[in-house]
Amino acid sequence: MKEVKRIIHEEGERRARALKEGRAIVASRAEQEGHPLKACVVTFGCQMNARDSEKLRGVLDEMGFLTTEEEAD
Repeated sequence: MKEVKRIIHEEGERRARALKEGRAIVASRAEQEGHPLKACVVTFGCQMNARDSEKLRGVLDEMGFLTTEEEAD
């Protein structure tokens, strides 16, 4: 059980680091571009794909992208 808790903890730390680095990259690029960056996620297929798209939108939001249904960066 200790091993499982350690793995879960390490995965949480890895995700937090990745989001922090992603936020920095997005903020820097948005500053260079002079506007917030936009991302568009298009889903094809089954409800499993729809769920994956929802998770991806959440990550993009956390990184600082504006999600849109239109043209994106």
